[in-house]
Amino acid sequence: MEISASAFLTNINLTVIDVLILILCLSATLFYCYSIYSAVVTFGESHIYPNFYPPITILKPICGLDRDIYENLATFCRQEYSTYQIIFSVRSPQDPGIDVVKRIIQDFPRLDIQLIVCNCIIGTNLKVSNLANALSFAKYEILVLADSDIRVGKDYLQRVVRPVKSYLK
Repeated sequence: MEISASAFLTNINLTVIDVLILILCLSATLFYCYSIYSAVVTFGESHIYPNFYPPITILKPICGLDRDIYENLATFCRQEYSTYQIIFSVRSPQDPGIDVVKRIIQDFPRLDIQLIVCNCIIGTNLKVSNLANALSFAKYEILVLADSDIRVGKDYLQRVVRPVKSYLK
């Protein structure tokens, strides 16, 4: 029985392709298994730190009036979280967002809320400058930065702090 050279090369090419496909499938399977492992380690550790709610400072730069600004800001005041501080930072004393923040402070008197008005410009990005001016008033090490046009659920801080647990081991 004689095998032609072209038939032999076709068999080798199929074998090489089969091996490459096998390698790709195995690497995808290993990646998938590692992803599941990472998810379990990161999010399935509630038994290790069941009451992990470290204090948090929320920095919120304000510039002008966003759509639904009051309700967006108020969602951060309705968090189901034990200890947190909210710092609103504004660059201009004439900013119309100041009145909204003052109303928020009045409507949520039990919360640790501060309004920082500082026209000091640090660098060329005004939002980053606003955040930098507010940073010196932060009481807690863990910071959450959120724009004024963001609306969140009551469990937002709980969900945001969850991945921090894995760094504390």
